[in-house]
Amino acid sequence: MQTSSGDARRVDAFLALLLATDLLFIIAHVIFMVMHLVVWDTPGLLDEIQSDFSIVKERGFAETFQYIKAFWLVLMFVWLAVKGREPGFLAWALGFLYLGIDDLMEIHEEFGNSLALRYGFPEILGQRPRDVGEVTVLAIAGLILLALVGIAYLTGSERFRQASRSLLGLVAVFAVFGIGFDALHIVFLHRSPGALFGLIEDGGELIVLSLIVWFVWRLATTPQALDDQPGELAPVAVPARHRRQRARR
Repeated sequence: MQTSSGDARRVDAFLALLLATDLLFIIAHVIFMVMHLVVWDTPGLLDEIQSDFSIVKERGFAETFQYIKAFWLVLMFVWLAVKGREPGFLAWALGFLYLGIDDLMEIHEEFGNSLALRYGFPEILGQRPRDVGEVTVLAIAGLILLALVGIAYLTGSERFRQASRSLLGLVAVFAVFGIGFDALHIVFLHRSPGALFGLIEDGGELIVLSLIVWFVWRLATTPQALDDQPGELAPVAVPARHRRQRARR
């Protein structure tokens, strides 16, 4: 069975909807940020609206959309593991389950701050001790989840390995925004570039997580992802007119 052009259009339309929603949040953030800067003496209502629409606000509108994406990913990975007979996807499900819970409950922030206070972490490259603690917690969690994915990779099918390589690339880009630009945001926190780096950080995370959702949705909705033989990749279909041309040659 092959993916029809109609299926492909529906998958691409889903990506367009995701990115359009991300763009809406980013534009709203910029608009209210500019309003806040220009009309800085407006009474508390503007500050409240700005904070609700800000993509850098914990549990704001954009952040809530990220929770929903993580939830979708967990469901799709479980679907692929069970229906597609690829148990290795459970490792990815666990990874994004942690990501969603961590963001919602601020796990790495709380534990990172506790570590920094308990062990007296120093300031490094403009990062506060609590920031160093947060990165430490994220690194430990990331290594554990990477080890689980690595084990699944060694025992999984070629299709699972191909999907995992692509997912690792997307997750690496996500980390660039979530860790790299977050570090720059902190360095310039109380200066003008800080707002820009915060926008790039969280805007990038919005877009990359949408790309991951789209990629996994493709895996879950294409026939070969749910084939009875999960270790085999379906051959590429050749249009009938091409087959006739080859036959004449």
